[in-house]
Amino acid sequence: MLEWSAHSHAYRAELSEYVPLPALQAGGPVLTADLDLPSAWWADLRLALEATSAVVTDRQAVRQQWIDKNLTRFLGLPAFQVSAWTTGLGDLHWANVTGPPLVMLDW
Repeated sequence: MLEWSAHSHAYRAELSEYVPLPALQAGGPVLTADLDLPSAWWADLRLALEATSAVVTDRQAVRQQWIDKNLTRFLGLPAFQVSAWTTGLGDLHWANVTGPPLVMLDW
């Protein structure tokens, strides 16, 4: 584990397991090429997200205040009150998954 602070923010990095597989998208989260992922990969992703949603945590990646402020701003939709929260990956994107086989990175 490594902890540091900069610009009044505190950071912590933990390496749980080294994954020698490359991410599906290098250099950032925006997909720049078509991917031909098998249906088994998509099924694995669904199962992994279901398992993630069952993890109990008090951490939040998206808060009601963010929804209130940005849903209309970015999507043109009226804000709504979230009635139930579940655990998810705050930064699930193509640069944080490998495959096949599926490995979710940076959780």
